[in-house]
Amino acid sequence: MLSLMNIRLYVSIIAVLTVSLTLTINNSYAAEVTVSIPEGAALANCTQNLDDIKCYNPGILTIDKGTTVTWKNDDPTASHTVTSGVTFVMKGSGPDGKFDSSLIAPNASWSFTFNEVGEFPYFCSLHPLMVGKVIVQEGTAQVENRLVITSDPALPYDRTTNQAMTLTIKPDSGDIVGKKLTYHVEILNASATIWDGILDATKGILELHIMPGDGEVSVSEAEEVGDNTRYHLSGAIFNTNGDYNLRAEVIAIDGEQVEPTTKQEFSISVVPEFPLAAILPMIVGFSAVLALLRMKRINI
Repeated sequence: MLSLMNIRLYVSIIAVLTVSLTLTINNSYAAEVTVSIPEGAALANCTQNLDDIKCYNPGILTIDKGTTVTWKNDDPTASHTVTSGVTFVMKGSGPDGKFDSSLIAPNASWSFTFNEVGEFPYFCSLHPLMVGKVIVQEGTAQVENRLVITSDPALPYDRTTNQAMTLTIKPDSGDIVGKKLTYHVEILNASATIWDGILDATKGILELHIMPGDGEVSVSEAEEVGDNTRYHLSGAIFNTNGDYNLRAEVIAIDGEQVEPTTKQEFSISVVPEFPLAAILPMIVGFSAVLALLRMKRINI
C-alpha cells in the first residue's frame, strides 16, 4: 500500500510542479566623474568665483552620493593638490581632514568616492587661490532590474507528453520594464553549448517556443504577439533526456549597450513520460496480495 501511495504522490508532484525563476540583472554601477586641473591653474585666481574653470574644471561639481570623482592634473607646469576645507585666503580654517590628495604631479590623477551628502569645498595647498567645491546629493534611488522566467509545461519537461515548450522572459521591475531589450541566450547540456543567439524583444518580453527535433537548430523571424516578441526554435534542443541550463543576459536597453551585464541561469530536466508500464506490475502485484489475503480469510 505504501508503494502505491508513493507512486500517487510522485505523479501528483509531476502534475502540479511549475517553475518561476527570478533573475537579477545588475546593470547599475558606481558613477565616475573627472575634474580637470587645466594648464596655468597655478596662476589663476578662483577664490572670488568658484565657477571659474581656470582652476578646476568644473569648479563646482554636483554629484549623487556614491560617485567617485577623479582629479586629473592636465597642467604640465606644476603639481597641485585637492585638499578639503576652506583656504586661509578666503578667511577659512584651512584643511578639515576629510580628504587630501597630496601632490598630484603633471599627467597624474587622484580619486575620491563621496559617500556622504553635503557640500565639500577644497583648494590647492600649494596655490591657495585655487578653489573648488563638490556638492553631494542623495540622488535617485537605484531600482533593481529583475526578470521573471516561466515555463508553460510542468517541469521536469516530458518531451513525450508535450511536443513543445515555451519559455517566457519578462522584466518584472526596474527601469527596463516596457523597453526594448536585447538578450543573449544560451542553452547548454552538460556544460556544452548546443545553441546560443542574440534576440531582440520590442517591449522587453521574450518568448521562446521550442520544438525538440533532430538536426541543426533553426530560429524563426521575430513575431509580435501582443507585448511578447516570439521566436520559434526547432532542432536538437531538449530532444534527449538529461539536465539542461539556460543562460540569459540583457546586453542592450533601447539599443544602448549595458555594462556591466549580469548573466544568470536556471536548469531544466528533460525526462521521458512517467512509465505506466512500470506502475502496472506494482498494481498487479498489490492486487494479487489483496486477493491472497481474501482467500486466506475465506479459508479461515
